[in-house]
Amino acid sequence: LHERYPRAAEALARVRAAGARCDNGVDARELSRRYPSEEWDRVVFNLPQAPPEPRRRNQIQRQRALLRDFCAAAASVLSRDGQIR
Repeated sequence: LHERYPRAAEALARVRAAGARCDNGVDARELSRRYPSEEWDRVVFNLPQAPPEPRRRNQIQRQRALLRDFCAAAASVLSRDGQIR
């Protein structure tokens, strides 16, 4: 994260200083397994992207599947009035 985004540490510090939790390196499709007993008011994310696979057709289908799976995973950890942003 920090190699690819040199200002990431600064941005993470601001988010945490505001009282938010910020985790990275989390499989967006496995939220309920990673956080089994947690319930959140919000899940904020950068659009997840599946890494490209050389010589594979229909990469867009993989992106759609990842987004669909993320939304299902986020819904499983959201509180009743929780939001995905």
